[in-house]
Amino acid sequence: MTYRERRERRAERLRDWADKREHDAAAVHRSHERFRGDVAFNTQPGHIPLRARVIAQTERAWESEAKARDMSQRADEIERQAEGSIYSDDADAPERLRERIAALEAERERVKRYNASARKAGGDRHTAAGDLSLLDASQRENVQHAARIGWLSRTGGLDLTNLTANIARNRKRLAEIERERTQGPRERRISARHAGACAECGAEINRGDTIAYSRRDGARCVGCAG
Repeated sequence: MTYRERRERRAERLRDWADKREHDAAAVHRSHERFRGDVAFNTQPGHIPLRARVIAQTERAWESEAKARDMSQRADEIERQAEGSIYSDDADAPERLRERIAALEAERERVKRYNASARKAGGDRHTAAGDLSLLDASQRENVQHAARIGWLSRTGGLDLTNLTANIARNRKRLAEIERERTQGPRERRISARHAGACAECGAEINRGDTIAYSRRDGARCVGCAG
């Protein structure tokens, strides 16, 4: 099972749990419908065991509904992240990473040209004096925002540090994925944090045992790792 499939299953389980909580809470509210218009039941002083149970059940139903909303939001976030993410075991991960790197490099070239035009025009930290037509809409917005708060370079350009680091990170990741697909996943010998089972032979793994671990294959006992 790929990491993307595991994430999708996680989102599906969260939605199932949320649906069950909402269904059970709705059943509680329906069962208490008859008490809502009963003025005597709701206002009579003193302790009434049935009223106390109704109040406690209603409060638990509200808490369950709040938990269901949280689960639904977590499922939404998992799906949102999966939509734009490139997971290492995706079949098309290398191709998509190359496309991402090419887009980032094109973005860096646009910024470089803009920075050169800003230097020529005599810009400063608060003046976007360069040729904004060299940038796309998102980059123009970044330049204008940086100018408002004084975050441009001393010559009026955008800083390339984060963009260059992002390109380097994606290149390194691409190289690692290509290496894994030709040579197999890189395993690390670590001490097991939790008890479990070997992903290959099913042998029991106790906490503290030395295991071989890789992101693709999971935990394997020393016997299977060789």
